[in-house]
Amino acid sequence: MLPLTHAWSRAPYSKDSSTVLRLEPERTAAWHSGAWVRYPTAGQQDYSEMMWYAGGRYIYMHFEEGSPQIWQIIQILPDELRLRHAKRDYTFKRI
Repeated sequence: MLPLTHAWSRAPYSKDSSTVLRLEPERTAAWHSGAWVRYPTAGQQDYSEMMWYAGGRYIYMHFEEGSPQIWQIIQILPDELRLRHAKRDYTFKRI
């Protein structure tokens, strides 16, 4: 299986904003959303820190401000990560 640790941008990408999922090898992660991803000097910080663990076909994410979430791993390719959560499919591109 290919490694999950990396920064992933949710497709389709918008020129004004994007969503970035950053999975760190230390099992920490961040979910960045909004225009500040594209313009980090704007000073906006719209992100959620979390802990994560991958086991089998699932990624378990525990956000500090919410309940744990379970995401199903559909497919991991060298440049693409496909996940399913709450009956919706999400595609992320490696950045």
